[in-house]
Amino acid sequence: VGALLCGFLMLLGSKWIVSALTSLVGAVLIAVALRDPLALLSIPPVALGSFMLQIGVLRRIMPDPRNAEEDEE
Repeated sequence: VGALLCGFLMLLGSKWIVSALTSLVGAVLIAVALRDPLALLSIPPVALGSFMLQIGVLRRIMPDPRNAEEDEE
């Protein structure tokens, strides 16, 4: 049931969910690689910053199809 629910969520907001998960995993890997206990405090800002960067890039590369229809009219 959990796999089906997660699969359905991935279909609904795939670029948002994938961006959030990769941002979080990347931030954790960076903090663990630093081997400093205080580096764990950097996880939230690094994850948020990388999420915002990924969404910004995705919006430039893959514009929302709903906005393209409005531009044509």
